[in-house]
Order: sequence, then structure tokens, then C-alpha cells
Amino acid sequence: MEGKCAVCSLECSKFCSSCKKVYYCSVGHQKSDRKKHRKNCFPAAILVDEIQGRYFAATKSIVPGDCIFNDKALVVGPTGAEKKFHKICLGCYRVVKGNYSCSKCRWPVCSQICEKLPPHCDAECKIFASRNVGPYFTKPYEYDFIKFLRSLLVRESDEKRWDQLCQLASHPEARGKCEASVLATMASYEFITEICGLQQFDYDTVNHIVGVWGINSFGANAPTGPNPTGRLASFLFPKTSLCSHNCIANTHGILMEEEEDVKIPDSNVKIKRPIFTMQLLASRPIEEGKPIFITYAEVGEGTFERQKILRENYYFQCKCDRCKDPTEFGSFFSGYKCLACKSGYLLPGNYLDADCDWKCSSGSELCPVKKYPELVTPLIRIKYDLNSVGMNDTENEIKRLEKILADNSGKTLHPNHWLLMEVEFRLIQRLICFMPEAKNVNAVIRKCILYGQHCLDVADIIRPGHNPYRGKILYCLCQAKLQGIVRSTSDDVIEKRASLSNLKSGVEEAQKILSKEPPGSDERIIADSLNEDLVQIQRIITVLDVKLKNGIRK
Repeated sequence: MEGKCAVCSLECSKFCSSCKKVYYCSVGHQKSDRKKHRKNCFPAAILVDEIQGRYFAATKSIVPGDCIFNDKALVVGPTGAEKKFHKICLGCYRVVKGNYSCSKCRWPVCSQICEKLPPHCDAECKIFASRNVGPYFTKPYEYDFIKFLRSLLVRESDEKRWDQLCQLASHPEARGKCEASVLATMASYEFITEICGLQQFDYDTVNHIVGVWGINSFGANAPTGPNPTGRLASFLFPKTSLCSHNCIANTHGILMEEEEDVKIPDSNVKIKRPIFTMQLLASRPIEEGKPIFITYAEVGEGTFERQKILRENYYFQCKCDRCKDPTEFGSFFSGYKCLACKSGYLLPGNYLDADCDWKCSSGSELCPVKKYPELVTPLIRIKYDLNSVGMNDTENEIKRLEKILADNSGKTLHPNHWLLMEVEFRLIQRLICFMPEAKNVNAVIRKCILYGQHCLDVADIIRPGHNPYRGKILYCLCQAKLQGIVRSTSDDVIEKRASLSNLKSGVEEAQKILSKEPPGSDERIIADSLNEDLVQIQRIITVLDVKLKNGIRK
């Protein structure tokens, strides 16, 4: 395998070991090119396919946990996806709790510092102030206008970033057939040209930007970063947007937040502003040359639910191996109980057809076929019951979750059905929190291990690899098992030593997965607490090893 040296074009066989994308004839030339190469030194390259279009493929073998790339946000803006209207600070994207307004444009911000933060001070603030546009938003979606405006203004100030925005997909033809999309673009165009007075942007340009945000944006409202408080923000990440979709992804993204100093215009004063980066981590092994997949849909839902999201929001139908298989790799993740034969489960006949027949897996001709609308009644009821359960870890709420399982598992839905798995996932988290105050702790431990192991078994099929979902399940399982070992009355030293060794492996895996999450997140807090568990486990193992060394078996 040979290529041309990136510095002198001499044919050579040595390449950058980190990415395997560039060649160097000598160490000296590699060092001299380091600064230039650094931005593109990641183990993925863009390829073009007639079906997929542009996509990323691995340029070297990647193992779970490896960082594939860090992708700095191209544009950031307040989100319009919230169900309830909030006054969002245009500087830091947190909910404005006071009555402070920007001294120049009068729009809500948190403080004097926030009003000076870019891009607010460089973008909409100047336009709102010059045209005397006061705060008039009353609906959540109207905050989307701000990020559309900021994106369009990039054309006036940064040609390179504008080129990146132009290259992102917007699917104008498909969106043009959707009434809601057309109305959204028309409202945005009116905001840009009439309210903001920016007549230089034509309808097609505005339409492209609206589509880019609808198809490529990532949202965040979780408390993360150096000062963890939820931010109601949306982001465009240029590299991440080029990754292909698959319902069994081999990566997962982590939104990282840092702070950097920025100088206030016409002043020597510096203030800190948030910087957002998407860190793409491998969750499964990726062979050299294979596509790098993310997921655009919620992989914890069934095939028809995922296809609906992809069809309505991303304008394509997924044809991955999971979607093609009605059983979803034998998990029956979308299976509805056949009430005719009582033994089989109804599964879709054609995953690409929303109106297809659902047929019984038993193959019996006596079982009538159904349409999807006829099947969703139990889902609607279960969702209502699930959402009505409070957030507290009380015995009553745990019983309500268990009742949902008892009433539906194997009766209306397959035990592995995606909605029942969500119930079990919530249940194990409640059980762990409830354990210290439970009267019958051993019963709680048994339930947590039972439900947790079931969640893990299904996750190995549907969400394989190192991802936060697996990390949380492992955490709950390990907490229950640790308490079970500590409370055990067994005096078999060898058995207890083996159990602790297996437990330690599980805790280490959970800690390894969750420690990758951003500071301040629930996952990172859990990862930090697992360090204490590892110390406790190792302490017990050491005591048992001493006993075994002295010939004590009981």
C-alpha cells in the first residue's frame, strides 16, 4: 500500500497511524505537516455512493470506545422544539428566569454578560436594534427563526462556513410536497425579509436553510458542561451530519460543552462563552472500509415507529437489516399478541408499507390479518399509564409499573415489545433507588436482577455495543448484585469470590462506558460513583483471597 508524501509528493509507504489517510516519506515531513493535518486527522473518510450519497467510512479498524472525531458546532441557536413556551436567553440558551433584557435590542437574556456573547451580539441583536424589533415570540417554534437568521448571516461573514451549510442536505423537493414544511418556510421567509428587512435572501436560500436545520440538527436540553444547567439549544455539526443512518448504529454521539474566552468588542474585557462539540464514539467494532453509522430515529422503538419518523422528518425509508426482518433479529420487538391462536405474534408483512398486513408468526391460516391502526390501542393505553406514573421512587409507583407489565406482557404484546422494555428500564431504575427503604430488600434485589437481565439480553440484540443505555442497565444490575452478595448468608468462599469477580467485570464495563459521558450528566455522576463500588468489591475480594490462601473454604 503506497501513496504520495503530503509534503513533497514522493512515492512512499509510511502513513499517519492515527488516520491512515495521508502518507509521509519521513518523520521530518510528518512533523512539518502536523499543524495542517491535525484538523483532518481522524479515522474516517468521505466516500460517495449512488444510493447513500456522501457518507463516512472507517480508514482503519476502530474499537468500541474510540473517539472517531470531535465535531465543533457550525451554527448554534435556541430550540423551537419545546412543547411549552419559555423565554430563552439568546446568549447562553438557558431559560430566562428574571426580567433582564438586552440593553441594545431589548430581547430577553440572563444578564449583561449574556447580551455580549456571540453570536447574539454579532447577529440578531444588531438587526433587531436597528429595525426596532422587540420581543414578540409567544410560541416555541418561533425561536427557530433565530437560528435560521444566524445561518443566513453566515453568508455575509464567513465564506467557508457558508459553503459547509450549502453542502448539507435539505431535500427541497420532498419538503415541497409537505404542507407543514411549506408553511414553516413561508413563515421563516416572512420573518427574514419583512421583519428583519433582509431582502438579499431569496425564497430558495431560506428554504434550504430551513431544510438543513430540520434534517441535520441536533438538540440538547440535558444539564451538562462546566456549569451544568439545561440549555434549550439546537446545533449543526458538519461532520456528524454526513454519517449514514442505520437502526443498529455502530457509534453514538456525546454533546460536549466547554468554555472559551472571547473579547468584548471595543474593550479589553474578556468573558466566557460556551463552545459545543459533538464527540463521536465507536460503540461497536468497525472494520476498515466499513460505513460509520449513527441513528436518526429512536432505536428503542419498533420498526413502524422508526420508519414513520424517518419518512416524515428525513424523507427516506430505512432498508437496514433490522428493518427488513419482521422479527427484528428474533427479538419480536414490535410483536403484538395474536388473540386468535393465543400462541403467535402479529408482525408486519412489508416494513416499507405503512398499510401492510400484519400476520401471525404461527403461520396458521385461521389467524386473521390486521392493519397497524387496529393494533395500536394497547400502545396508546400503555403510554398513557406509563406517563401517568410519577417520577418518585415510591412503592406505589413501582407497583403501577409492575401492573403494566403484568397486564400486557405476553397478553397484548410480546414480552420483548419495545414499549414494555421501556417500562422495565424505568422500573429497574426505580427499584435501585427504592432499595434502601424497602421492607423486603431481597425481593427488590431479585426483581431488579430479573428485569435488568431481561433488558440487557434484549439490548444485546437491539442496541448492541458500548452505549449509555447499556451502561445504565449494567449499573442497575451491578448495584442489585452487589447488595445481594453483601446480604448473602452463604459461607462458600469460592462461590462468593467467583460472584464478586464477575460483578467486578460488569462494574468496570459500566464505568468504562459511562465515564465517556460529559461532566455534569447523570451518566458521568453514575460513573464516578462506580469507582467507590470497585474499591468496595476489591476490598472484599482481598479478604476472601486471604481466606483461600489460608485454606479456608467456608
